Amino acid sequence: MTLLVIFSAIWYGLNLSKGLTNPIQKLVEGTQRVSKGDLGFSVDVTSDDELGTLSRDFNEMVGDLRESRASLEQTYNELAARNRYIQTVLKNVSTGVISVDANDNISMINASAQKMLAIKIDKVIGRKWRDVMKEEHLPIVTGLSDALNNSKGSVIERELVLSIEGRRLSLLIHASMLYDDNNEYIGVVVVFDDLTELQRMQRVAAWREVARRIAHEIKNPLTPIQLSAQRLRRRYLDKINDDPEVFDECTRLIISQVEEMKRLVDEFSAFAKMPSSMPVPDNLNEVLTDAVALYKQAHPDIEYILETDETLTGVEIDRSQMSRAITNLLENATIALKESNVPNKTITAKTSYNRDIRFARLEIMDSGPGIPEKVKERMFEPYFSTKRTGTGLGLAIVKSIVTDHNGFIRVRDNKPNGTIITIELPVKEKA
Repeated sequence: MTLLVIFSAIWYGLNLSKGLTNPIQKLVEGTQRVSKGDLGFSVDVTSDDELGTLSRDFNEMVGDLRESRASLEQTYNELAARNRYIQTVLKNVSTGVISVDANDNISMINASAQKMLAIKIDKVIGRKWRDVMKEEHLPIVTGLSDALNNSKGSVIERELVLSIEGRRLSLLIHASMLYDDNNEYIGVVVVFDDLTELQRMQRVAAWREVARRIAHEIKNPLTPIQLSAQRLRRRYLDKINDDPEVFDECTRLIISQVEEMKRLVDEFSAFAKMPSSMPVPDNLNEVLTDAVALYKQAHPDIEYILETDETLTGVEIDRSQMSRAITNLLENATIALKESNVPNKTITAKTSYNRDIRFARLEIMDSGPGIPEKVKERMFEPYFSTKRTGTGLGLAIVKSIVTDHNGFIRVRDNKPNGTIITIELPVKEKA
């Protein structure tokens, strides 16, 4: 009987120990798994005692953590999506955007700002703006910073002119100080637009109106003057016995000068009334070949080289206008060579086709003395000319023709000597 009691006590104690240790082991295991991020673990509740209560509390805690993590993940995903959207907008807008933090370090610069200012993001991010600015631009930006600090509304707007790698940029800058929800200063954001092309178009429109009025006022009296001088020559040149040379010279001078004035007026009229382009699929190589052939015959002292890309077909151009643009460029290159003392006078006209971006390229390259940087900035502006007898309308008309074809025109140096003028035109993909 005594042994039976002893064995019963031992069996009961073992069961009691097992009932205590199993839930505790489960809680320990659950704590370890939760600490590693496994929030799907739960402890089975088998009793209503203190261990059962502890197990229920543990399960509730894990459930709360699971809900909190889900909420945080949702918030993070929303913030990430919003951040991607903002980054996409900043990447694709044509406006330049730069942000500077409270310590004057550049924290963000979008693609348009990098392109406008000709800077690389990996060389400026995280650095103080004073350390990355060029010396000639530092006074301008410092003045902008001082004006912003002294502004009452922490917002300023300025129009600045900068020279970036030989390009003259006119920028409209809007700078604002940034504050968080606690009104703590966190930095500055600078937004700027490139007004260079807009201002150029405004100048072109203004000059076209001037040209129209000049042509209208001058053209009418020219023909009567010329006809009167010709009539005087026919009627009285053979009858004048006293110093007929003077009469002959004066009337010839009147007629020749009227012809020159008519030429100027015709250029004014052409610029003021540029016809709308009507591009159709055409052979750009053929237009270039015809233009070069004329100059080869007219100027045997200059070597004209023609290089055409035969894969280039079906470019949509207005043949007459594109021929006029090419002729103008060949004429300028020819004059530059004739007025120079370079030993080898060569002009190369070539076409090429970039199939990847579907752009046709036409280049006129000469071996002349080149073009100064200051002239490059303004050479496509109306009435800007370095020639004494030039009207300054030739390259302006070329620019207008290329723009009407949705193309681009650029100028750069031809190493070691000369100039390259490049026209790029879009090529539509064939169906």
